[in-house]
Amino acid sequence: MIFLLGDHSEGQLPFAGARRPQRHDDAVTAEVQSWIADNYHS
Repeated sequence: MIFLLGDHSEGQLPFAGARRPQRHDDAVTAEVQSWIADNYHS
């Protein structure tokens, strides 16, 4: 886990996380993750 602290004068963009999504062996969890990724905007 990484913590970054700042005054946010330039917004949140510099603090965006760069984590790779975890892959799960569980088919239901993988399907839900896929659905969330496809429908995140809503």
